[in-house]
Amino acid sequence: MKAVVLKGPAGPEVLAVVERADVAPGPGEALVEVAAAGVNFMDMGVRHGRAGAGEPSEHFLGVEGARRVLAVGDGVAELKPGTRVAWVYAPGSYAKRALITTDALVPTPDGIDDLKLLLIP
Repeated sequence: MKAVVLKGPAGPEVLAVVERADVAPGPGEALVEVAAAGVNFMDMGVRHGRAGAGEPSEHFLGVEGARRVLAVGDGVAELKPGTRVAWVYAPGSYAKRALITTDALVPTPDGIDDLKLLLIP
């Protein structure tokens, strides 16, 4: 699957699209399809080296997004594949899919566009 990674602190030239292996959700996790990911102040701080000290040299960006659950791990009963969700502070959201702990996921109604979910204050 494709994901955006940060190769080191600087401007947008350090961002790269890479191919990343698909992963299966573990206990308490869901694999989600990402349709919309927020670009926020925290992401800019990480990219410019002002936040995320001690992070690995190749860092997966993005901490919020919205779309649908694709699969759930053991012990997850509150979410099912197909459930629409939004999340905040789940690192790795700049990707086609992300593994997210279920306590960071909030079910969302089908009537709201994925992008609009990220714009609600």
